[in-house]
Amino acid sequence: MPLFLAAFAATVAIELAVLVLLAPKHDRARLALSALALNAITHPLAFAHAHELGWAPTEALVVTAETVLLALALAAQRVV
Repeated sequence: MPLFLAAFAATVAIELAVLVLLAPKHDRARLALSALALNAITHPLAFAHAHELGWAPTEALVVTAETVLLALALAAQRVV
């Protein structure tokens, strides 16, 4: 469990740092919450199965899953 938490913290720290550098100021808080939520969904699955799939396929699946989930959330936001 400590390894998972360390990996999760490192992933979130890196992604949030990139987000702060690249995202417009008015969207940062919303995007930060989205990034945290998406990582909370995908990171446990990736961590559990990375040893079976390898790093590159695992990362490809995580990026795909996070992209689809974010697109669905944005589409739902437009409908409401």
